[in-house]
Amino acid sequence: MTTAPVFTAHDVGDLFNLLPTVFGFMPEESICAIATSGPRERFGFRMRVDLPHDAEHVPQLARFVAGHLRNNGAEGAIVLVVSGRREAAGEAAWAVERALGTVRPVVTAWTDTQRYWTTFDDDPREGTPLELSDHHPGVVSAVFAGQEILPDRATLERRWLPADGPRCGWLASQVLEVERDIVRQSWTRSGAQVGDAGIDEVLQVVGLLEDGARPDDLALLRSCVWLTHHAVRDRLWPLYSRDEAERVLPAWRELARQAPSAYAAVPYTVAAYLAYLVGDGAQAMMGLEHARAAGPCFDMAESLQRALVAGLHPDRLHHLVSGAALAELAETTRPRPDAT
Repeated sequence: MTTAPVFTAHDVGDLFNLLPTVFGFMPEESICAIATSGPRERFGFRMRVDLPHDAEHVPQLARFVAGHLRNNGAEGAIVLVVSGRREAAGEAAWAVERALGTVRPVVTAWTDTQRYWTTFDDDPREGTPLELSDHHPGVVSAVFAGQEILPDRATLERRWLPADGPRCGWLASQVLEVERDIVRQSWTRSGAQVGDAGIDEVLQVVGLLEDGARPDDLALLRSCVWLTHHAVRDRLWPLYSRDEAERVLPAWRELARQAPSAYAAVPYTVAAYLAYLVGDGAQAMMGLEHARAAGPCFDMAESLQRALVAGLHPDRLHHLVSGAALAELAETTRPRPDAT
């Protein structure tokens, strides 16, 4: 899901032109589903999945898409399939519509980007001409309102790639000394003091990245090492609401990119979590894939990925994650009984 300015779609062509504003890029070889509600069919939950190359996988994927729509309270559904494989696109569109169950199909259509077809009875067999334009009123309105629209998904993926170059080599060479220093600090402090000190350093670096500044290399490295402490992470998860997530997501994504590979799992997971809260499943999955590559044993990344695949609503996710972190924080900061 993403937030876009209000625009009224008047026909199916408008709906296809609005896809870049819904997902932040123009989907290709994709099944797109949008939940609607109310008499004016307002957009709600939306999702995009790759169109399978093998037809035998289509029925299962159709049930998956329809299940997510139902789980997120869809009253109606708009199903749009974009593919150069016209017949495969049509089969997928029909499969999703048949799987909707109690969800009312509002529009089901597919396009090869030149023409589109629908499941309506009066749909012409030869399809209807479609003009996709970067200057469509819906796209122009979104850009004017400040939304960034990328040319394709690959462009978005590149924003999540780990950085390389001499700076990364220097950061990796300093890891051991930073670890030793933070361990020494931890020996002389309580769990609460360690958490407070670590989160302060992390948030200073994130604040600089938010402002577009380049943090000191050593400060950036220290923040990555601090994030390996439970006491620091437990303070972090409840910190950002859904309203704040979009603002801080680019900063956390950049911190993850700059982190040495051995310390990238946590910042990538935090960035993915923020994307999840915003409702941007594409970016959330990209972040989680990098997180699991950097730290295959980091349970939080695996749990978030399962929640994303299951279609857990961002509000519910925030409630569960924040509640668990606060409970853990209360337990770790509880005064220890006097041994005497």
